[in-house]
Amino acid sequence: GNLTVDTEQLIVRDGAQILANTFGEGNAGNLKISARESVELIGSSADNQFASALLTSSEEGAIGNGGNLTVDTEQLIVRDGAQILANTFGEGNAGNLKISARESVELIGSSADNQFASALLTSSEEGAIGNGGNLTVDTEQLIVRDGAQIGAGTLGKGDGGSLIVSARESVELIGDSSGLFTSVGLNATGNGGQLTVETGQLTVRDGATIQASAFGAGEAGNI
Repeated sequence: GNLTVDTEQLIVRDGAQILANTFGEGNAGNLKISARESVELIGSSADNQFASALLTSSEEGAIGNGGNLTVDTEQLIVRDGAQILANTFGEGNAGNLKISARESVELIGSSADNQFASALLTSSEEGAIGNGGNLTVDTEQLIVRDGAQIGAGTLGKGDGGSLIVSARESVELIGDSSGLFTSVGLNATGNGGQLTVETGQLTVRDGATIQASAFGAGEAGNI
């Protein structure tokens, strides 16, 4: 089934998660977050086993598609290793991930042990037979720094999704490992998605990257 959260402010922290997954012969539901003021995802669990997350997925062994994940808010903050993910591990396509934040999107840092980067991600994972979803970010200002990442990729037999960033005022990518990525993993056979950035001002500094890469059999996307 579909899962909808409608609130003024949403906080997900310390390894808490909101999930819409399928493990069987059927599609996962869609996950829709509508928060008029803000959405904050912070950190990971005390034992660093689980990132705080919003997630839709077709899990290993499933025969069905993952659901779409939509976040509609004024301000989105993802930090200290928290993640928003739309994946497939099974026989089905991943859902699309769409972020609409009227004021700003900020992705900052990683978990204390660097196991989890703060991230927005769509992917077809290793062993999956299905395409990764498209990832869209629509905002006024986007900041990705201190190792945080936004990416769409494939590690499996399907194509990776496209990454589209539209930030009317500015995009700032700051620090090593920070950036925007579409990728084809080492053992993947699918093609990578396109990477598009539309903004008034683009800043890439201190080791940050915008990259469309292919390490496997498929072709990389265009930037």
